[in-house]
Amino acid sequence: MSFVLSHPDNDVKLPEGVWKQFECCRTRNKECLLSLCSDPTDPDPVTWETLERIHPKEHLARLRSDRKMLFGIFEIGGIKKNARVTEEDEKHILEPSLRSVGGIVLGTRLAYNDKSIVIVPNTGHHHASPTIADGSCLFSDVPLAWLLLRDEIRRNFVGQKPFVLNALYIDVDVHHANGFARTKKECGMDSHFFMVDLFNEDIWPFTGESSLFDSMDHVNIAMPFHSGIGNKAYLSLLGNALKRVETELPRIDMVFYMCSNDAMMGDPLGKTNVTERAIYQRDRMVVEWARSRDLPIVIMPSRGYGPSSCRVSRESMARLNDEYKIF
Repeated sequence: MSFVLSHPDNDVKLPEGVWKQFECCRTRNKECLLSLCSDPTDPDPVTWETLERIHPKEHLARLRSDRKMLFGIFEIGGIKKNARVTEEDEKHILEPSLRSVGGIVLGTRLAYNDKSIVIVPNTGHHHASPTIADGSCLFSDVPLAWLLLRDEIRRNFVGQKPFVLNALYIDVDVHHANGFARTKKECGMDSHFFMVDLFNEDIWPFTGESSLFDSMDHVNIAMPFHSGIGNKAYLSLLGNALKRVETELPRIDMVFYMCSNDAMMGDPLGKTNVTERAIYQRDRMVVEWARSRDLPIVIMPSRGYGPSSCRVSRESMARLNDEYKIF
């Protein structure tokens, strides 16, 4: 059995105003991913102690106390220096983020144990690393979920040959997954956590500018493209990446698929020329590749920044459900 895990659907109310969520998520109208499933699983939030598996205590403590830092991650201005995180910030920003991480942790376990497809919307916070939160990404959620699953399985293999869990993370968000690449390095995951990254190299975060190291060094199969790429070239890059997985990487045990649709034509940040049809083809290509190899897959659909973003994300997941009976 597969599940759809819910995501926050409330406005974030702050003294400085209201940080609006997408209208479809607040009303659960026909364009929202939540409207696909009448009974989505509502995951428990992950604990701060669990986050220490990836993030140092000092970094987490600052996220919970430094309001200027927290708001800067989400590009919310107007916070004076040394302001403290408030109870409202905890309720409307931090707690939903903890629940989101809980969703990917649960979804990863379900997908692996059931050898199934699990959809976990609005996760895959790929700009976060152990000591850096950026680009609206607080926590390195997918690497954490992988580590927790691996640790759980290893506990059941005590006294036996060490267990190996090889994961493939495929990221087609239009921005380079710099945080996940850093996490791979800093957490010693390079030998069992592999990355395919399809991204526009003309936009932020520009590769080669990391203050720690070049994150590109830790992407196993990087597929950069330039602004204005069209359907044919875009899908060809993804197809070539999947072929390279077969020849360049070891055996894969499970797949994470981060599929924002900010690569779609008209997105103000993505700056590509990819149509809705290509977005549907892209998502089906990855899922078909994984399922034809009997690999469990965690799908992380996320909105882009254009007016039709929510609808396209929902329709793509609906098409996959029609074919694979996910929920």
